[in-house]
Amino acid sequence: MADQITRDELLDLIRVEKGPDGTWRIRNVKAKVYGDIYGDVVGSVGGHLGGHVDGVLGGTINGKHWQYVETPTEKLQRLVIEGATKEELLLAIDQLEDN
Repeated sequence: MADQITRDELLDLIRVEKGPDGTWRIRNVKAKVYGDIYGDVVGSVGGHLGGHVDGVLGGTINGKHWQYVETPTEKLQRLVIEGATKEELLLAIDQLEDN
């Protein structure tokens, strides 16, 4: 049991609240988290987010809805893999050269 976190230590790290459906949930993580987070994060993230995001990302960043933008290099790679037409490939190469 010596390697277990105590209740008081845990409550120093998080804030909990009862949700509208009556279930308890973690409202805030009070400590900085270094490393990986596995599972779902639902709600807001304040501060900085670095690293890779795998899965679904929704919501806003600084109040603005985000969208995935394919870079010209990614577009060309995708078109080659998908077996695009010569015309599509030439347009993608032109876009790559323009950038």
